[in-house]
Amino acid sequence: PISNLSITFTDNHAQQGGHAIYATPIFDCNQGILSYATFTPSPENNQVVSFPERVQLCNSSRGNVTTYPGRTVRLNVTSVDNGNNLSPSVVYAVIDTNGDSTLNIALEPLQAAQWIETVCATIEYQIYGPEMVSLTLVLSTYPGGKQTVIEVMLLPCEPGFTLTSNSSNNLMTCDCSLFFTSHGVVCDASDGTVTRNKNSWIGLYNNTLPALASNCPLDYCNTTIIKLSLARPGDLCNGGRTGIICGHCHGNCSVIFGSSLCKVCSDMWLMTLVMFAVLGALLVAALFFLNLTVTQGTLYEL
Repeated sequence: PISNLSITFTDNHAQQGGHAIYATPIFDCNQGILSYATFTPSPENNQVVSFPERVQLCNSSRGNVTTYPGRTVRLNVTSVDNGNNLSPSVVYAVIDTNGDSTLNIALEPLQAAQWIETVCATIEYQIYGPEMVSLTLVLSTYPGGKQTVIEVMLLPCEPGFTLTSNSSNNLMTCDCSLFFTSHGVVCDASDGTVTRNKNSWIGLYNNTLPALASNCPLDYCNTTIIKLSLARPGDLCNGGRTGIICGHCHGNCSVIFGSSLCKVCSDMWLMTLVMFAVLGALLVAALFFLNLTVTQGTLYEL
């Protein structure tokens, strides 16, 4: 083999990767067929790139996902070649129902093939189907290629949402409950949020039943929040408030005198009682010492 050969690539820029060398594939790159000592290929440089072999999950993405029918699932992935170098690719996705052909499971059509070209790129999937179903999301860089398997569990719809079937394609997704729909509330199944009017309150009664109030008391609700998640109803409340129509304070808080805000309770109020007690005693002493009475004494003479 040729050794100690130095090659310089000038103005050699590929559109996506393989600026120096692109081969399909590069076998045993560091074991004698082709060795390179003057530079180290890295995902950022993409100097030496081969055909994308598989999809690799990044550390921030798990191999097991729990979600709701129609909810967006985000995964961080990288397509790599046989040397684990970034190799831009189309990521193909298919749903495996684990042998149950009767399940009406579907993937958002436009998400079945997505192009990625960066390290740990974010790809999104919406999976439609019934509740409490276990299935498999299979990713690959080409049909029939090496597979990356992700186990998915579709949970029951959250409170305020109900499983509905789209009349046009019969796909099942978690959508607004009948109560919210009848009151003009708009729901987004992809992220589990609801959109409210500027001064209304939307939440859950007993953490299960959807509830709505057309007007939130002054300063109780945060009017800047229009879109919110029912899983975090406290986000809608101002100043340490929570509960139905933001009518309660958090556990260790109490309403400030002369305000609607809730603050953490302390023992400083005892000092206020002591102060008033001392001032009261001084006032009584002053009345007796100065003889300030209504029926006689200084005040009577005035």
